[in-house]
Amino acid sequence: MLFSQCIANTVKHMPSLRVDGEFNMAIIGEDLTEVAQVRQRIVHSVFANEVKKQGMNGHIIDCSHESDYRLDGNDLYIDNQKVHVLLNTTAKTVNDCVLHAFGNGTIFWPDSPYCFAYNNKLNFALLHQHKDSGVFSTDERLFIEKYVPKSWQLSQRQIECNGQYVPTSEYLRLEQSNLVLKDATGRQGDNVFVGRSLAVDDWRNACEMAISKGSWLIQEYCESMPFLGQSGEKGLAEFDLVWGIFALGNRYGGCQVRMKEKRQGNGVINAAKGAKEGIVFEVKNRLTDF
Repeated sequence: MLFSQCIANTVKHMPSLRVDGEFNMAIIGEDLTEVAQVRQRIVHSVFANEVKKQGMNGHIIDCSHESDYRLDGNDLYIDNQKVHVLLNTTAKTVNDCVLHAFGNGTIFWPDSPYCFAYNNKLNFALLHQHKDSGVFSTDERLFIEKYVPKSWQLSQRQIECNGQYVPTSEYLRLEQSNLVLKDATGRQGDNVFVGRSLAVDDWRNACEMAISKGSWLIQEYCESMPFLGQSGEKGLAEFDLVWGIFALGNRYGGCQVRMKEKRQGNGVINAAKGAKEGIVFEVKNRLTDF
């Protein structure tokens, strides 16, 4: 629902799309399973309702990479229907007509190739590297210092630590228990090495491998506060949590957590690596008396 609201609100404020009360959103996907088809019908219904609340009409065009793409001037048409918004659920290929329309501002494409830039974890290092420059306001700089873990590009020859510069290799050796090594383009917990969970030799080997690869990130280790959760059919245990907070446009979109019992595994908390998933339920008006 929030995603549909975000799409509709964005379209409403993009004059280059030339929307006159009605717009079409194309979703490019592959063959859908039966379950996916049920979800698709739900999406269609929610989308139409939320868009109507914004004072517009809109519908979804289901298509694939085999559909008929064409341009009329700079406007994109898929299967003879004008497209204002595009979602590409697969990254196998990108049609030239789509790129042309996007480059000329006639479609809104949330998962455009820009995603490859802002999904790169080296952005964390860039934030810290440039936080004191004129690019960021005072409030933004304070936000980075408070909420973004200290991060460095592994390719740096030296790392600043408490006002002094230390050779990167030396810093990795001395601060092993306080560092995490990550592939900047990795996902699902792959190629993540938590220093305090590794023997000295294993950490050294991981660092040497990462240096040979190039695009890797050094990040300070941020320890999770202990949270109690159910362990097995009965009983409680302390869990480490990773919080996934969603935003859609400028609105908060909910929260999901991944959790793993303390002192289990290699320190990597990811659903693909066995972590449990949970939804955060929020209580706006807490009851103090029962």
